[in-house]
Amino acid sequence: VFTDWIALVGWQDLFEEGKPPKAVILRFPDVVNICRGNGMILNPFGPTAVMIPDQLLEQIVNVEGYKQEFGTEQ
Repeated sequence: VFTDWIALVGWQDLFEEGKPPKAVILRFPDVVNICRGNGMILNPFGPTAVMIPDQLLEQIVNVEGYKQEFGTEQ
C-alpha cells in the first residue's frame, strides 16, 4: 500500500519502460478489507517501509475514533 505519490514513484522504477504500473486510489477501510488476514506493508519501496500485521489492523478498526470516522461496517 502506498501512502503518497512520492512512494509510488519508487515502485514505478521497477517496471519496464513503456509499461507503467496501474494504481487505484482507495479509502483506508477498503484497503483494510482487502488486506484482512494478511496484514499490509506501507510504502514497501521506502523511504521507510512499515509492516502492519493483521492483529494490529483489527485493533485499529476497533478503536472508537476509527469507528466514528469510518463507521462500524467491515
